[in-house]
Amino acid sequence: MNKTETTTVKFSELANFTDKQRKAKDMLSQFKFMLYGGAMGGGKSYWIRWTLLLLLLKWAKQGHKGVRAGLFCEDYPALKDRHLSKVQFEFPEWLGKLNKSDNEYVLNPEYGSGVICFRNLDDVSKYQSAEFAAIAVDELTKNEENIFTFLRTRLRWTGIDDCKFIAGTNPGDLGHAWVRKLFIDRQFDINEKEPHLFGFLQALADDNPYLSKSYLTSLDSLPENLRKAFREGNWDVFKGQFFTEWNRTSHVIPSYEHDELDEFYGSADWGFEPDAFSYHLHAIRKIVMVEKTFYRSFTFAELYGTNKYPDQWAKEIHSLESNMKIKVKVRYIDPSCRNRTPIRKESEGQGTSIIKEFHDHGVIFVPANNDRKNGYQAMRNWFRIAPDGLPYHQIVSNCAKAISQIPAAIFDEHNSFIAKEGGEDHALADLRYYLVSMPSNYKKAEAPEPTDKMEARKNKLIASIGKKNEDGEA
Repeated sequence: MNKTETTTVKFSELANFTDKQRKAKDMLSQFKFMLYGGAMGGGKSYWIRWTLLLLLLKWAKQGHKGVRAGLFCEDYPALKDRHLSKVQFEFPEWLGKLNKSDNEYVLNPEYGSGVICFRNLDDVSKYQSAEFAAIAVDELTKNEENIFTFLRTRLRWTGIDDCKFIAGTNPGDLGHAWVRKLFIDRQFDINEKEPHLFGFLQALADDNPYLSKSYLTSLDSLPENLRKAFREGNWDVFKGQFFTEWNRTSHVIPSYEHDELDEFYGSADWGFEPDAFSYHLHAIRKIVMVEKTFYRSFTFAELYGTNKYPDQWAKEIHSLESNMKIKVKVRYIDPSCRNRTPIRKESEGQGTSIIKEFHDHGVIFVPANNDRKNGYQAMRNWFRIAPDGLPYHQIVSNCAKAISQIPAAIFDEHNSFIAKEGGEDHALADLRYYLVSMPSNYKKAEAPEPTDKMEARKNKLIASIGKKNEDGEA
């Protein structure tokens, strides 16, 4: 870009990006939806506004004049503090001008007359007819997913095929779960057509050479959960998280190797549409040490989906267990399935109970203990660290739904002993049914009497269902 007729200034010299910011900029060539963030102090807000400027200059060079980009924050005070107060000093006067009455930065005509529109998200319906070639959201997790969904519909500009959505954020806040789901865990709705266009680059305070040592010391002094989130960019820890014992590094393992003495269990949470059906396979192993004997548990296989009936899921469960070459001792399910019937089309009539339909197709379920307080306490106990330095319960990395839903659980605002229900928590529920039924590690590990009792309950249930069949009852 030309400052005068005789002076040429490179964008890299203007922006003066750090190495990590430069890498995030370069990744835009690969991704349409780019998230840069993960910890405080990484220079996210700076990267956002300068990257929008870069895009406008690039499109101007391609012949596109008057292109508009939107930079959004959750409200006007945040917009003013993070961006409007900085732009007038950061962007050179010869490049453009900040129009304070409209909250817009407009490039001079020789640079394409592109516009960065500074807007807030207190009411997104205001932008129903707006169009932007690029959209940026600062602190994306401060917004619900429907805000992101709406902004995607505003991302278009005639003649520009590579429109961009960029964002920066810290872990936590009300949008933590959905941002993590899309950008970190890469779990997408079945209807998502652009999953390959979502990119993420972790930003840490240590990536920013311009931060003072006193600021880093302040981050290091935060309480452990906040320090992990804001200093280390840990997406498994945030304010309000229910399972503070959870740590992806230690709880998630790459694989599970069968031991000949392991006992195998299954657990399920029923769902059809829009709720999902979730099923997991687990193993219990007795660990014998010199001074301590305890149980270790593994979750190692997962089925998850919607719009299937018990006979269809029974077939998949049979196939899964057969491929694993295991014999399941007990399978647990939500006790309400004793009375609930699967949703059917009117022409198909009403079926029998969910548990009975599974039984009729060779998959026996036992109604689980659905006491939420005891169930969640059992989960927290199992997530603790065992005497050998590893968690009592570990999950294999292929169980993506369970791994994403555990750290996303937050406290119920009315009962601190349980996690808040709602949203996508079906894997969390079926894991709870299983862990609350396992022997406790608080006392010396003995023969798992609770599971033997469950075996008796299973046999009693099978006999009961068989008797109903003989009597001709539904």
